[in-house]
Amino acid sequence: MKNLSPNTLYDKYYSYDDGWHISYHGVATMEKGKGYSIRASQNLSITSAEIDDDPVFVGVPHNGIVNLALTANKFYFLGNPYPSAIDADAFLDANVNVLEGTLYFWTHNSLPSSSFSGDYAYNYTTGDYATYNRTGGVGTRVSTSKTAVTGGVVPTGEIAAGQGFFAQASTSGGTLVFNNSMRISGGVSGANNSQFFKLSTTSKSATTTATTDKNRVWLNLTNKEGAFKQTLLGYLTAATNGYDAGFDGVTYNDNQFVDFYSINQGMNLAIQARALPFEIQDSVVLGYKSTLTGEFQISIDHADGVLANQAVFLEDKDLQVLHDLTKEPYLFTTEKGGFNNRFVLRYVAENAVEKTVTTTSILGNEVLVSVQHNEILLQSPQDKIAKINIYDVSGKLVYQNQKVLANTYLIQNLNLAHQLLLVQVVLANGETVAIKIVY
Repeated sequence: MKNLSPNTLYDKYYSYDDGWHISYHGVATMEKGKGYSIRASQNLSITSAEIDDDPVFVGVPHNGIVNLALTANKFYFLGNPYPSAIDADAFLDANVNVLEGTLYFWTHNSLPSSSFSGDYAYNYTTGDYATYNRTGGVGTRVSTSKTAVTGGVVPTGEIAAGQGFFAQASTSGGTLVFNNSMRISGGVSGANNSQFFKLSTTSKSATTTATTDKNRVWLNLTNKEGAFKQTLLGYLTAATNGYDAGFDGVTYNDNQFVDFYSINQGMNLAIQARALPFEIQDSVVLGYKSTLTGEFQISIDHADGVLANQAVFLEDKDLQVLHDLTKEPYLFTTEKGGFNNRFVLRYVAENAVEKTVTTTSILGNEVLVSVQHNEILLQSPQDKIAKINIYDVSGKLVYQNQKVLANTYLIQNLNLAHQLLLVQVVLANGETVAIKIVY
């Protein structure tokens, strides 16, 4: 390993076998089919993006069969041993009994940050792993390009020469194989061998890998501060509505801020495949975890197959809202924690309340508060309303009027996401009424 990067610090040569292992001074010999992580030369910046142009592989390119023994359920860091790209689907097919079936790629999207625990000068976010299986790929960030898929760097299914990736052994383990039948040509201008995950990686739209038997929708959970997590749902010929190794991929909650997933058979899935034919009455439970409070949005990143022209609704069970994601993202507020019972993805506008006709009326102390069409109407037939304060669930004041002096008052154009609100009404006689509403 040291021959590849002789100026790397002595303890920054790594391999992985169900845990990281240090090869001090890089004395270990790199083995075919295994993955390695070697930090750049010591003289380069750790906190700024710099490319190390010095490493050079010297030797005869590998060819033919490469075997590795895997222990059941363990995670392994693997690497494409060939000088050509390999087809990820062919690799998964050949190892269907040996691997769980989902691959994880380090995308190097984020620089070290004080937002992550530990020594921020050297600390990267583990949320930078993109995911791939036979259903498709999931990205790790919002793209800065207006023309690119917003999932950022999305695995295309063509694993470049020398590319490392993580995979979990199946419950039985066995002998993993790389062979020449997995290898693919470079394609036009070598495009098939160009997606190497590193700094300045370019992303090829994941829609180019879609076939007629793949009908998929990619969903993003984001906020204005840059939190991002993507999940994929697909309807495929070879899939069932149960758990299918190689088509369903669990999320490992490796993002420090948010996790976003679909739920099936008690498992949180970054990628979920379901059976064909596509049934418009189907529904899928969505869940999320957040270490942040405030406003988020769920949106469609892109879709293909029959889902490209299919209405997709998000049901918010807490607020009794059914929102059409194909028209606009859904805005909502959240507290910290995990929420597996709030959202359901649907394809028909049934069993929920359309947000444009959401109405809530609560009567208390002769004060009526009703909500319709994003307008809040307050009525007090006996005593005039003197003051109005509205708070969100975190206690933040989101609206205030201290000089109302009217029996009826209409609040319009509140720029708020759909959420629970506490309306505090102070009457002219000094009495105070607090009423919860769904806005």
